[in-house]
Amino acid sequence: MATLDSSQGGYGSVITDLRHACDQAINARAGEDNGQRERAWRDFINEPRPGDNLLSATNSTLQSSDVNSSITAVTAQMVISFGQDSVVTFEANSAEDETQAAAESRAVNKAAIEDNGGYRVILGGIQNALLYRVGYLKTWWDDDIYRYMVTHKNITPADLPIVVEQQPIQDGLAVERRLVSYDEEKQTARVEVTEKRNRLKCAPISNDLFFLTPGWDRESLEGVPLCGEVHYKTRNDLVRMGVEWEIVKDLPSVTRNSGIESTNARRVSAAQAVPIVSQMDIVRVFEAYAWLSFEANEGRAYLYKCWIHSSYDEWLLDPEPVSRIPYSCGSAFPIANRHEGEALADKMAEIQNGKTEFLRQWADNVRNCSYGRYSALSGQVMMEDVTTPRAGGPVRVRSLGAVQPIPVIDVGPSIAAAMDRLDQARSERGGAALDMAGAEMQIASDSAHGTERVYAARELLVSYMTRNLAESLVRGLFLKAHAELRDGDGGPITVKIAEQYMPVDPTQWPQRNHCNVESGYSMGERMQKLGVLGGLLDKYVAGLQMAGGEMFTLAGFYKMTTDYMRLALIDNPESYFIDPNSPQAQKAGQDKKDQAAQQAAMANEAAQALVMIPEQIKAIARKNETDTETQYKYFDSVLEAITKTAEGERQSVIDFATARNQAQALTADGGRAVGAENVPGASGAARKRGKGRTANGGTG
Repeated sequence: MATLDSSQGGYGSVITDLRHACDQAINARAGEDNGQRERAWRDFINEPRPGDNLLSATNSTLQSSDVNSSITAVTAQMVISFGQDSVVTFEANSAEDETQAAAESRAVNKAAIEDNGGYRVILGGIQNALLYRVGYLKTWWDDDIYRYMVTHKNITPADLPIVVEQQPIQDGLAVERRLVSYDEEKQTARVEVTEKRNRLKCAPISNDLFFLTPGWDRESLEGVPLCGEVHYKTRNDLVRMGVEWEIVKDLPSVTRNSGIESTNARRVSAAQAVPIVSQMDIVRVFEAYAWLSFEANEGRAYLYKCWIHSSYDEWLLDPEPVSRIPYSCGSAFPIANRHEGEALADKMAEIQNGKTEFLRQWADNVRNCSYGRYSALSGQVMMEDVTTPRAGGPVRVRSLGAVQPIPVIDVGPSIAAAMDRLDQARSERGGAALDMAGAEMQIASDSAHGTERVYAARELLVSYMTRNLAESLVRGLFLKAHAELRDGDGGPITVKIAEQYMPVDPTQWPQRNHCNVESGYSMGERMQKLGVLGGLLDKYVAGLQMAGGEMFTLAGFYKMTTDYMRLALIDNPESYFIDPNSPQAQKAGQDKKDQAAQQAAMANEAAQALVMIPEQIKAIARKNETDTETQYKYFDSVLEAITKTAEGERQSVIDFATARNQAQALTADGGRAVGAENVPGASGAARKRGKGRTANGGTG
């Protein structure tokens, strides 16, 4: 045990001082707030008002329900803001951190909201804030426990250690086995199996059970010296938490919710719930978070989680050092330098009291007008007929004139005007959420801008309350959930990153102190933002075509589109699109670039081909000229060669003919010459004829 004694530097009284501090905090809070909580709860459920038991049977007991109606109308509009899975997004630290921040946002939203019952977690804190000035939400690690009994047969005493052997933790699941009974004769063992899985839990805390240092003047609980809550647990619960049975069995039992902190008007009496066995007795204990120091020479205090009992001077469990207080808080109407703000129930209380009084007077006046008032002569009238009139019933008299009617003024119009004025005051104090709930106000105006102006004008206070609670209560819840996940108590978790589900280790996440509560808008604000984003989407598409990659990106367009759908209350808008940073989108983009580059290359080749056509035409023309000239020269050469050949052949023929003629001539001349020489007087004439012949054998 962690009991401190005088040997520890004189700090053995730490636990005693802590118990007294818890009692003082509970008493101070009960004295200050119990009256307000009791009155707010009474007005909310329309319980009879103090003094109603003194009314006569003929007086109306009608009550106005402005507190209930206003709170219900406001929460109904806030459900629109917080009734989706993605409530908060964490801001990235750099451009490279965008994907990681988005993945962490989805993981924290799932762990804090989806795994804990959805928007009802936030709704409980909001209702408490509207009723009791401030709402509290708690974020902590706890076990999901599943217990069952297993009966083992044919088990020898030597096998018992194997039957109750503890199983190693696997995938965050711890299995404990405990021997309940063993029948040695039948060799049967009954074993209780407890399966535990550590899970981050978020839940609203009852204002009755919460306590903190009196006079704390900050809205946030960061740095508060002492805070905690009262628990009513069974002895069985305490033992399973790890408290020794020797301690638990001596703790005094109480009736549930019987402490000074409990508001009797809110609680149903549990006096008749008598436990069957002592292990189910109720014990009142404190879970306290306090800044303590256990060393005499230590100049600093540290935050500890302590389980203590108001009448037991030892620790129920050893004090556990913790990094943060698990509670976040917020008010709908905060007040500067005050932990608690104003409650909507307090603002509506006077309105409800005034309207209740008018309603009762109106009902009594209607009754008087319906049944009338009469003066009755005593002894001449049956008085029970006068004092208890019935519709159409007779009044029995002994003489005429014994009963005379008294005129009754109808005050209905004046009361109706007064109640209308109170309704106006209600809107001024707590917003027009109740007025906007009417069917005629749900009909849109002729244009979206007209609808937005109608909503915005009537929802100013609702927007104010929503934003205050979003930036305090809801923001604190998600920051603490992110910090708790970073501690790694739950081990790796599966998150969606760039269209792929993969396990991640939250201990590697960076610390984040900034987040945007994107859903903390009223309907009027949503319509206004939807109009702006709708116009920007068209401009963004045009910008992507003109300056894509410089000022506009696909990632920015993806974020704007999902934000637009989220504002329109479309759940999980990421499922409608592919993240531009995902491998699938990157591959598609690269394929598109390659195809575009191929098409550009083909277009470039076509353009170059078009540019080269004139040159090609010129080249073809030049080639044609060259070919023509070559052909001309070729044919000219051939013709010349043919001509020369023909001329040569002709000359040869001529030369041959000439030679032949000459030869023939010579042959002829030679014969004649010989004959002439033999014939006297013939030689001179023959020679003369020979000289007169031409080359062709003709004569000159």
